[in-house]
Amino acid sequence: MDSEQNKNIELARKKADEIIEAELKKIPPLNPISGFWIRILAFAVDIMLLGFFGRLLGLLFFKQFAELGQWGNLVGFPVALLYFGILNSKIGGGQTIGKKLLRIKVVGKNTDYIRLRASLLRSAILILPAIFPVPFKFSSASFLTALILLLLQISIIYAYIANVYSRQSIHDLICGTYVVKSAAAENFSPKAVPKSFYVFLLIVNICIIAFSACAGSKIYSHPPFKNLIILQDQLYSLGDFVNISTNAGKTWVKNAEFKYVSAEIIQKRKPASDEDEAKKIAKFILNNYPDAKNKDYIRVTLSYGYDIGIARDYKNFDYTYNVRAAGN
Repeated sequence: MDSEQNKNIELARKKADEIIEAELKKIPPLNPISGFWIRILAFAVDIMLLGFFGRLLGLLFFKQFAELGQWGNLVGFPVALLYFGILNSKIGGGQTIGKKLLRIKVVGKNTDYIRLRASLLRSAILILPAIFPVPFKFSSASFLTALILLLLQISIIYAYIANVYSRQSIHDLICGTYVVKSAAAENFSPKAVPKSFYVFLLIVNICIIAFSACAGSKIYSHPPFKNLIILQDQLYSLGDFVNISTNAGKTWVKNAEFKYVSAEIIQKRKPASDEDEAKKIAKFILNNYPDAKNKDYIRVTLSYGYDIGIARDYKNFDYTYNVRAAGN
């Protein structure tokens, strides 16, 4: 009697185990690929940490960074490259500080950690358009450089958003990497990225190139804008400036319309007197910009500081002159 009862109990247990196993097979496996917002949040944490480190460097080397001008990005680029490159590789366990906090990591196709060389290439593609700004002066070379950086940046953002299959952005697709959850299984089969994704990315880039070429030629040949470009180039002759941007427009104060022309100038070295420097620039604008005498006032903004890609700090000095006063 007891043996028969035990036999029935054992059969019932086996049946229950089979049912449980069958039901577990019906449950879809957890997606090991990290989600979009988790990656963005981890990247934001890393950027804040790099920014904090950059500001500390700025406190120590403010004058030296300011004198570097546009070359200051060559300070921040290697810092960011080594941070992301080393920590996202096998050396750092595939995790920057941001990724560690959000429990995600960078891996290769077989969930192996990637080599340092691949990680450095991956990081360079990601941070290049973020750290290096659009070139300052208007020229064919500057336009081409700006266009390349713009295309890379848009492609990275597009892939982040549109690639719902494997959540790989451009730097991941080029290097064959994935960002997965820390607890991801050793072997996973990510969804293949369809050809339509690449076709649409190509179409987007072609449209941007066509629009930029068409709009750029029209803008550069438009008289008001052309005169501002000429003024910008002329202003560079007045001193050792990092960047100059010129603008002309209208503003309203208490329903009254005022026309202006402005120049925003980043200086490599702080002048003995910002006020005297601004007045000299305002006079130059009045004498060299064709439409200056038809404006109500000239606005000059002098900035002194640094931009090293991972951090920036500028001290701004604003001066506004009545057109009549600027000529005196």
